[in-house]
Amino acid sequence: MLRLIWLVPALPLAGAVINLFFGKRLGKWAGILGSATVGASFVFALLALAGLLGLAAEERVFVRPLFDWITVGDFKVAADLRVDALSTVMILVVTGVGFLIHAYAIGYMDGDPRFCSSSSCSLLFSPTTSYCSTSDGKASASAPTC
Repeated sequence: MLRLIWLVPALPLAGAVINLFFGKRLGKWAGILGSATVGASFVFALLALAGLLGLAAEERVFVRPLFDWITVGDFKVAADLRVDALSTVMILVVTGVGFLIHAYAIGYMDGDPRFCSSSSCSLLFSPTTSYCSTSDGKASASAPTC
């Protein structure tokens, strides 16, 4: 289940894009879609926790490479997701509280003419924070040789 960690930031990002382009047509369903994508991210975060707990204590670090962001000569910055105990707690908090906020906003913002744009903008919080919580944050470069 740890290999599916990329879905934690990807699902709310997809929901934000859908709400951005089709939110007015979706109406109240835009909020339901937003809540569902963040809720599904929470479920995948729980699955990541279960996968992490299934490993031995000294092996509870998993790095999922996504893509190389910058490569210049020997210098490389990759976009990787790192799952360990701290990042798992953070993504559980971000997605769990984010789900509650989105579910509450459906009723709170009912009838507001800017509900769809507000839902799209608030959906961007979850993927960005989830990625910041799980990013590996390493750049690598090999030492020059003479």
